[in-house]
Amino acid sequence: MVAAQLSRWVTRYFALGFSALVRAIVQAQIAIVSTILMGLVMILGQLDAAAAMPFPALKQIQVVNAADAGYGSLRWAIDQANAAADDDVIDLAQLTDTIVLQAPLPAITSNLLIQGNDTRISGNGRHRVFLVEQGDVTLKKLVITDGMAQGNDGENGAGGSAGMGGGLFVNSGTVTLIWTKF
Repeated sequence: MVAAQLSRWVTRYFALGFSALVRAIVQAQIAIVSTILMGLVMILGQLDAAAAMPFPALKQIQVVNAADAGYGSLRWAIDQANAAADDDVIDLAQLTDTIVLQAPLPAITSNLLIQGNDTRISGNGRHRVFLVEQGDVTLKKLVITDGMAQGNDGENGAGGSAGMGGGLFVNSGTVTLIWTKF
């Protein structure tokens, strides 16, 4: 009888001790998982907040007419982009007419994206279309036609200089072409 009581007592206290041990382990695991989840929630919240933070937007310059010069023309837009050191976007997507140049466009001197909607820009068989003096420039969805660059005549029997880059000449900087045709 004492042995049976002792056995029940050991079993009962072992079971209570074991269940307390299991309960403590489970609570510790829950605390660890909760801490990890709270950390993830905080990180994700910071990522969401960072994604929602306003980053400086590129200055948008709209070209609203196919005129060679004047307000809303491509020439005017390049002058606007060159006026400040900010990165800019010149948007030609509204145009359906071909821009026909009567004189070379101003040289590009800043970081710039010029994007169209298969917008045609013609050098009119007489003028270079784009000259990049410096900056990271991207030309997207443009059709560049009829550009011309003429070299100088030689003097005293010497050869003249080459006329290169009728559609695009890059003096310095980088140019990326995306869906642009020459």
